[in-house]
This record gives sequence, C-alpha cells and structure tokens, in this order.
Amino acid sequence: MRRKKEKRNFWCNNEIGCMLNLVRQMHSRQGTTTTTQYTFVEIANQMRSFGFPNKSPTQIRRKWFQMKSAYLCYKRGNKDRILLIPEKFRQVIASFVDAEYQAMPGQVMSEMMDVKPIIRSPVKPIHIPLEAPKRLQIPHRQIDQKPKIQEQIIIEKKKLKKKLEESANEEQGCSDLKFTKLTNRLRSVQKSLQKEFSSRQKALMEYEHTLQRERDKTLMEYFTKSTEQILSTSFSILGQIAMK
Repeated sequence: MRRKKEKRNFWCNNEIGCMLNLVRQMHSRQGTTTTTQYTFVEIANQMRSFGFPNKSPTQIRRKWFQMKSAYLCYKRGNKDRILLIPEKFRQVIASFVDAEYQAMPGQVMSEMMDVKPIIRSPVKPIHIPLEAPKRLQIPHRQIDQKPKIQEQIIIEKKKLKKKLEESANEEQGCSDLKFTKLTNRLRSVQKSLQKEFSSRQKALMEYEHTLQRERDKTLMEYFTKSTEQILSTSFSILGQIAMK
C-alpha cells in the first residue's frame, strides 16, 4: 500500500515555541538529550492538547533537526543558515545544541563543530595513555545502553499500536451502530409511505367508481328522454298523415 504524502505545513512562532517547551520538558524528564520516534509522537500528542493539531511526529522531527542543523552550519561559518531559525528562538536552539555536544568527548565535539582544538601548553606523551581510556569509556556506556533503549522503544511502539487499534475499533463500532439506526429509520419511513400510498390509492379508486356510476346513470336518463321525445314526435306525425 502506497503511503499517503503529508500536506506541506508552515510553522508559526507559537507552534515552534510550544514544540521547544515540550522538548525541554521531555529532556528534563528523561535526563538525557536523546530523541526517539516515541519522543516526537508524545510531543505531537501534547501539542494537540495545547491547540496545535496540524503537526505530525514526522513534521516535528524534521523541524527539530532542521533548526539544529542550521545552527551547526552557522557555527562552522555558513552565516546564512542561521536565517532558517526565527530570531527569537536562536538563543534557545543554541542552548540545546551546546548542552548536547558538551556532554560528548572533546575530540568528537571538536569534529562535529569543525573547530580545531587549541593547545595552550605542550602535552607530555606520558599523559596520552592515561587520557585515552577515559575517552573510550563514554562510547562503551552508550553502546551498553542501546539495547535497553531499543527495548523501551519497541514496548512504546507496541503500546501506541494497541491504542490506535482500540480507537479504530471503537470508531468502527460507532459508525456501524449509526448505520444500523439509519437503515432502521429508513425502513420505518418506507413502510409508513407504502401504507399511506395504499390507502390513498384505494380511496381514489372508490371515488373513480362512484363517478363512473353517476356518469352511466346520467347517460341512461338522457337516452330515455331522447327516445320518448322521438317516439312522441313520430306518433304525432303519423296521426296527422292518417287524418289527411
């Protein structure tokens, strides 16, 4: 089945402000800046409750990463990309991105931001093997947390799917009940119309028969009178002829 293409929807400042407030709440609640598909589904549901029903999880995800990407390009030197973010939200996006990349290792952060690290004092070779394990511990922790996060995402997807199926079944049941009530009402109206038509048709036939009887009676009376007049006229004429 071909997926229906979503209608293009422009963002206003109120919608962007509501989305950023919900993202901040989700980050503080989860204790991490990691975003999943469930995160955007939850934000879309909450935006509907605040009076913004036209934003789907996919549109929220695209807008979120678009503004983050625009700020990163601005940091790398592409100044025109900052125009994609409304001026009143630039500081908010900057705080989100800076807080997210400050939690990363220094080397990864410098590569993402495309900034060369400044070495203020010479680093002794002895310190290198001591610092390397510290930098390697963070990716291992992230890798260990991935299965748990994936399991949580799968569970949340199943719950969301179950809720959608239940709501679809309820809507189908309501529509079937409405259709049954409508058909019963139409049948009752049809029966009443047929009954009224039969009674009117019967009355019309009786009236037509009455008119036919009156017409036949009138015709017979007219023929009788005409015959009597003709006979009387004929007898008078014959009498006059006989007298002559």
